[in-house]
Amino acid sequence: MTGKKALALHHYPKFECIGSSCEDSCCTGWQIAIDKPTYLAYKNSRDSTLSELFSRAIKRNPRSKSAHDFALIVMGAEKSCPFLDTQNLCRIHKEMGHAALSNTCSSYPRTANLFGNEFEYSLALSCPEAARQILLDPEPIHFVEVTANPVLEQPTSLLGRLSGKALDDDAIANMNDLRAVIVAILQARTISLEARLLLLGRLLAESESAMQSGPQGVSKRLPDVLGKYVEMLHHAHIIQEQIEALRPNPVQRLRLFQTILTDLQPDILQPVLKRCFDEACRGLSWKPGESSDDSQLIALHEDIYRKYLGPFLTDHPFVLENLLIHHVFRSLFPFRGSSPSSQYRELVSLYLISHAFLLGLSGFREGTSQEMIVEFFYSFSRLASHNKNYLGQVADSLEKRLGIGIGNLAGLMIVRGKD
Repeated sequence: MTGKKALALHHYPKFECIGSSCEDSCCTGWQIAIDKPTYLAYKNSRDSTLSELFSRAIKRNPRSKSAHDFALIVMGAEKSCPFLDTQNLCRIHKEMGHAALSNTCSSYPRTANLFGNEFEYSLALSCPEAARQILLDPEPIHFVEVTANPVLEQPTSLLGRLSGKALDDDAIANMNDLRAVIVAILQARTISLEARLLLLGRLLAESESAMQSGPQGVSKRLPDVLGKYVEMLHHAHIIQEQIEALRPNPVQRLRLFQTILTDLQPDILQPVLKRCFDEACRGLSWKPGESSDDSQLIALHEDIYRKYLGPFLTDHPFVLENLLIHHVFRSLFPFRGSSPSSQYRELVSLYLISHAFLLGLSGFREGTSQEMIVEFFYSFSRLASHNKNYLGQVADSLEKRLGIGIGNLAGLMIVRGKD
């Protein structure tokens, strides 16, 4: 792998773990996989400090289907890694050095996808420091070349892959052109994020139609579609005017937020996200299963947005933009799912969940802060990232409960309107 390069978000090469200064631990709250070579090294270790703990705290994974998750660490009290010391630092790293860490521990929060013949690296938002660096950076996200990391590129370590004989150079070029236009739309800061998302939905619908017409349709029709939408960005004010002419239904907005909280409640077990959920519910004055006065709640939510969340997003318009672009890059959007429209629904779900929680948290805390942004997004990412279909499942439930189909789902993004 010497000399090879990979494509990465510009935050990637700058990232450094902040260790005990971090507000949470990546070694708590979830299973930690140990690859087979590391497992064997630990079992054969004669380290006087750790050998007994290796024997007791690392067990074979009975569900393992690859060398990547050959074994698991047996978590201790509060699902904490038994190798953490009193300062919340790794004893393996301290006693044996970085080289002794498992693939999982040495690479997190770094992740990789394979797109054609090129590896793409990103950072997981489940790491608080990664979330801070990505979401709070006002500089538009761009991409850089970095030195390849063989650990990330092992087949069993990849988040996703799009490769094979069907993806020739022309196909990859067309797909990358589409991805470039997607990023350009999401970074069109002269129009609202809602307008950008609606425009993106239209682009994906037309692109999907072109791609369904076979290789010839892709090579002939897709460039015309992309050119059309690039030209639209030069007249973005027209799109914004169309958005501002819409009149959102405040009752629908209310039902949307309540439905999101209802759907997510059974899945929220992690302490930090549980605290965010409880505070968001209280901030929105909503209690599961209880009736409420719609008019009072609508007025409350509008007041929270006007006083707290709205001004913050005006001063920090890049937060949700960076969130969506990070998701697009890390999920191989829009090619990973069964169709571009299915991944678009996931993106919409992410935006809606974010808006609901941030509004509720802002109401409870009587303000919106950068610390709150990091706290919610890293804790929610720990839930959503462990199930690749999670956001799609939320979209399914929203459609079913609210009676809004895929074609109209984008309309939920403008429920806030011009409050």
